[in-house]
Amino acid sequence: MIFCVCVILAFFARVGDFCIPTQQVVTTSSSTTTTTTTTTTTTTTTTTPPPELSCITTDWTLINRGSYSWCIRVYWGYANYLNVDSVCATLHADAVRSGFLNASEIATASSIALAERNYNQRLFVGADRISSCYYQPLNAVCSGTTAFGWTDGVTSGTDGFVWAVGQPDNLLYNSGTGFSQIWATMSTMTALMDDIGDDDAVQGALCGMKADYY
Repeated sequence: MIFCVCVILAFFARVGDFCIPTQQVVTTSSSTTTTTTTTTTTTTTTTTPPPELSCITTDWTLINRGSYSWCIRVYWGYANYLNVDSVCATLHADAVRSGFLNASEIATASSIALAERNYNQRLFVGADRISSCYYQPLNAVCSGTTAFGWTDGVTSGTDGFVWAVGQPDNLLYNSGTGFSQIWATMSTMTALMDDIGDDDAVQGALCGMKADYY
């Protein structure tokens, strides 16, 4: 009996050797991939050009004088010494009789006037005889470039004094009537200036005003 028990025990001991399961551990390695997305934003900048100087309406003509721009227009209507300083204000509150910076400007004014009325007219312009040359004939002191001064407040220099031959002659003084030829006029046909006195009337005036941002 003892023998048999030992054999059986031995048998089960062997079976136990084969029945013990083997545990396998599997290690899995996980790889993480990081994706970076770059977004580029494009900004479009629109440049607005600066405003340009212009005349208030197309009835006025723009003249570039370098440091500023000037607008001119012809006033048509009977004018004499009584309204010489007010006729331009009927076109615009800021308008005055216009002077000339150079010969080119008086030629431009002549072209404008002739395009509107194609025959010779006389227009007041922005130049008056200076007081020291009242009752003086044309001479070295009261010459074509010194006897008159611009009245519009902006015109300077003497290049715009483009007189007809022998002008300004202060004709009324020379004829003995006692009046000085105070106001300067221009001929629309010849683009040349002349001086007139109190008893003369003309057909209009050349008016001017500074250009602005309208």
